[in-house]
Amino acid sequence: MKKNFILLFFFLFIGCSETLPPPSTQTINLIEKELSRWGDSDDASEARWPNYKVGYNKTEGNLYIQVAAQPLANDIAMNGYINIIKDIHSKYAKEYNLVGRVYQMGEQKKTCYVNGSKN
Repeated sequence: MKKNFILLFFFLFIGCSETLPPPSTQTINLIEKELSRWGDSDDASEARWPNYKVGYNKTEGNLYIQVAAQPLANDIAMNGYINIIKDIHSKYAKEYNLVGRVYQMGEQKKTCYVNGSKN
């Protein structure tokens, strides 16, 4: 009996947990625009990141913001890129969990995870 009560409580608790709808297209577009602004340059070799990707994994409930750093970017620069990703998340989509990643030459170099907040 006690086992059934615990299972019932567990399923009721999980069923009542709040899930967010995916970020709107407008939100994704704003994030992409901000990434473009930070990474852009007239000379592609001088851009902070030549490309980036923004996505939402509905199953995990995570917003992904990924940038590809230039081959010559150093550790200090990539730490700064993670901070930029966190700032953009806070500005446009702080209610979502964030997985931020910096890649260099196809290899993941830096990562961060930020819990979403309701405030």
